[in-house]
Amino acid sequence: MKKIFCLIVFLHVMFLCPSLWADPVIVDHTCTDITAIPQSAIEAAKSNLHIAYGHTSHGSQLISGMGSGLDTFMQNNYGTPAGLYTWNEGGTGGALDIDDGFMPGDLGNPDRTTWAARTRTYLNDPTNADVNVVIWSWCGQADTSIANIDIYLNLMEGLIVDYPDVKFVFMTGHLTGSGATGQLNLANAHIRNHCITNSRILYDFADIESFDPAWLDPSWPGNGTDYMALLANDQCYYDSDGNGSRESNWALAWQAAHTQDVHWWASGAAHSQHLNGNLKGYAAWWLWARLAGWNQCTNAPTDLAAGAGTVTGTVDLTWTDNATDEDGYIVQARFNSGSWDNSYASLPANSTGFTDDNNGTPPLAYGTYTYRVVAHKNAGGGDPACDSFPSNTASIEINNPDIPTPPSQLNATVDTHDGTVDLTWQDNSGNETHFIIQRQVDGGAWNNSYDTVSADTTTYTDDNGSSPPLPSGTYTYRVVAANNALVSAPSNTDSAVLSTTPPQAPDNLASSANGTTVTLTWQDNSSNEESFIVQRKRNNQNFGQIVSLAPGTQTYIDEGLTPNNTYTYRVMARNAYGDSAWSNETSEYVVCEQFTITLRQETEIDDAFLDSGSPDTNYGDTRYRSLERYVVKFDLPPELSGMHILEATVSFYGYGSSWPQGQYLNLYPLNSAWEENQVTWNSWPVGSEGGDFSTGNLLASIEMSSGSDHDFYPPADITGIVRQWVRDTVPNHGIILVNDSGVSTSLKATEYNPNSCTYFTITYTQMPPTVNLAPAVFLLGQ
Repeated sequence: MKKIFCLIVFLHVMFLCPSLWADPVIVDHTCTDITAIPQSAIEAAKSNLHIAYGHTSHGSQLISGMGSGLDTFMQNNYGTPAGLYTWNEGGTGGALDIDDGFMPGDLGNPDRTTWAARTRTYLNDPTNADVNVVIWSWCGQADTSIANIDIYLNLMEGLIVDYPDVKFVFMTGHLTGSGATGQLNLANAHIRNHCITNSRILYDFADIESFDPAWLDPSWPGNGTDYMALLANDQCYYDSDGNGSRESNWALAWQAAHTQDVHWWASGAAHSQHLNGNLKGYAAWWLWARLAGWNQCTNAPTDLAAGAGTVTGTVDLTWTDNATDEDGYIVQARFNSGSWDNSYASLPANSTGFTDDNNGTPPLAYGTYTYRVVAHKNAGGGDPACDSFPSNTASIEINNPDIPTPPSQLNATVDTHDGTVDLTWQDNSGNETHFIIQRQVDGGAWNNSYDTVSADTTTYTDDNGSSPPLPSGTYTYRVVAANNALVSAPSNTDSAVLSTTPPQAPDNLASSANGTTVTLTWQDNSSNEESFIVQRKRNNQNFGQIVSLAPGTQTYIDEGLTPNNTYTYRVMARNAYGDSAWSNETSEYVVCEQFTITLRQETEIDDAFLDSGSPDTNYGDTRYRSLERYVVKFDLPPELSGMHILEATVSFYGYGSSWPQGQYLNLYPLNSAWEENQVTWNSWPVGSEGGDFSTGNLLASIEMSSGSDHDFYPPADITGIVRQWVRDTVPNHGIILVNDSGVSTSLKATEYNPNSCTYFTITYTQMPPTVNLAPAVFLLGQ
């Protein structure tokens, strides 16, 4: 029996070598409709899969998208049973078993080969004999040469040969804003081609974050847009007007136009937007269901297209029949944003078309119709009845032919001399009787009947009702075409700012660097700017403008910078009357390639509990204990010597605590030496502040507002003290975690399990040529 060719692109190719999969499994943006996955397939995945997932921050988007909020969201909106979309480490309570972060690092950290060796070590451990799925993610390093990608592909192929009972999932790298011709897209395409040619399993991370979820809103105007080609990055910013700067965000726009907890939920995806995290989680469940055997029924139809029927008010569908053993086809349909009718029409085998004529009584009601088609097999030969994956979706809008076509290309321009706003637009209809000018002032309510102009008009001047000038403010416009009582959809909106004074200068300009990307944020202090001007200089060169941004903007991402250079930025506000003063300046040194290491093995960490109730007892070998004081010291590896520390965090694994709001764990640096197998409360005077740590040197304070039961507390940022340890400006005696809350909580130490204990993550690069090495000041969250 053939496998499927669904929206998961399953291409049928014959091979000389045997393979578990007759066709490749490509999970991409067409595989995010979680409602298309039957409950039985989700349950099969939870029953049969034991997954090991290796990742760092970008790869965590899958985990965020599978968070507990997903299960609640699906219950509330789709009526799924509680607990259907749950996972945990071990698969207890009927959940999916995922060993999250089963080994430290990712596909590029600490180098391009260690992940494979760690995978072999993990799979060779008899305690992991049940693991049957392994998946690793990138964290930026896929933007590299084809030769480096081939290292990855060859290592994966070696694992596939040596562990035939394990399904290995390939992955593409997250978007970086380099577009269709960038090296990242070439590298990702190489990975895709390899998986298609060799019948492999691919989770297409990049493709999933390149498209709007058309299945959630078939009438969304951005559907079908490939944002990758528009220089989109992982934060979902893209270039909407072709000027080379990323001024728009497809995910934020979608979220703003849809209702939270109805159409999307707050996933908290790292480096990105909630919607992107949602899609990553939906696609992950599609992958798990597919790996558990969902839909090995028959090949799905493809190339579904919808067009106006030859009879007015009907829709003609056509598709490609890819199956050879189907017993029929089922057309599934949805009207506007309603629920899917999964048995809308049944057709015989070998069908390649269908006319929707409202059950023989045309015309169809006005609205948007969305379709998909599945191939169906009847029960027989001991096999149950089954359906293929659905085809692609196709939508068509049935309109009242008398409604005018909306105008477009609206442009608003200020005439500062007269204090007016001039509008121009394109007339796209041939049957309007007039145009209606709609206006909004300073973000207030829309006046949907502000003024009218006659048919065929394409200009208008807002002169304050023939009494110029207009008062100072921000004026936003849109235009609709009207035909008696019928009104078109509105045009695009455009804004103009009138003012008799220049805008106030922005301030609090701040920056952060991540690889060759610098993110800027600032405070907008004006209400009358028309744009923000961002200038940049490299090293000691002169400032030059790099972008003009829309009013109200308070962030900008500058990508593709050249390493080993210092970039300095400033921002000003501008309107037709003049420019503000410049903001403060901020600088970032763009470093070379970044590396991340994680210390979590018992041999890399010394830790011990200190208990005033047993002041002479050493707890250096204790695996877990209720926390009063907990000391920990990390054995920094020699490769950090001379390196620049970009970020360092420590995470603690808690269990069995009950936290009332407003309670904290406080973290301090230690200033005297201790030994793991000797330290006690009495032998090392930590009972009172003073000699061994100072409450004036607070590194971080961890607040918990809900219980922590077998989970990690939020990571604490200790970059400042780690920089001092690496530079050897202060000795590395470690840190102490102090519970002064009076509330009982418990931690697990490194002796317990390397995946459920304290761990330390450092991201570093080569030391910049000139770095301010002034001693760090210990501040909260440094």
